[in-house]
Amino acid sequence: MKAPVWGALAVLFTYSIFIVAAGVVTALNQQFWGAPLIPVLGGPAHAGLIAVMLGVGIFGINVVGAMLGPLRDLELELAEMVRPLMGLGPWPLALASGVAEEWVFRGLLMPFVGLWLQGLVFGLLHWPGRSSLWPWTLWTIGMGWLLGALTLHAGALWPAMLTHALINGLSLRRLSRLAPRSPA
Repeated sequence: MKAPVWGALAVLFTYSIFIVAAGVVTALNQQFWGAPLIPVLGGPAHAGLIAVMLGVGIFGINVVGAMLGPLRDLELELAEMVRPLMGLGPWPLALASGVAEEWVFRGLLMPFVGLWLQGLVFGLLHWPGRSSLWPWTLWTIGMGWLLGALTLHAGALWPAMLTHALINGLSLRRLSRLAPRSPA
């Protein structure tokens, strides 16, 4: 059965608010609480290649990790959580989350609080409230640090936005195709 569209639209609407707010702050100030902002565009040309390699590589690590026993259960639980949001497919949500989260966490927060704290906040805000999913939360903390380092290396947000959207799109596509667990 296909997931309803309303859940996906609600999530996309929320991300669009973050994108507009971050865009307004960036356009008006070029600073956030006194810290200079990282531009969305610019940076070295090779940053796009790095972004694609990271996105596909991290997805590959996720797939290999899911072949391990305990992580397979974690993947199935994540699949159950995201399935209701797949009414429009994985890519609209992946693109919206990649752009919004990178603009907010790496674009606005990181210049103010630094690489390490923004990654920690990013990961903790991704905790889904289930103790069984704590490994995923630790993984997202690490991803926050990695995406922050990519942003600092590139001097622009778009490579991290591309990496984030690729990871999310490929992962959501995989999760949406997993069979639901049968009730025990």
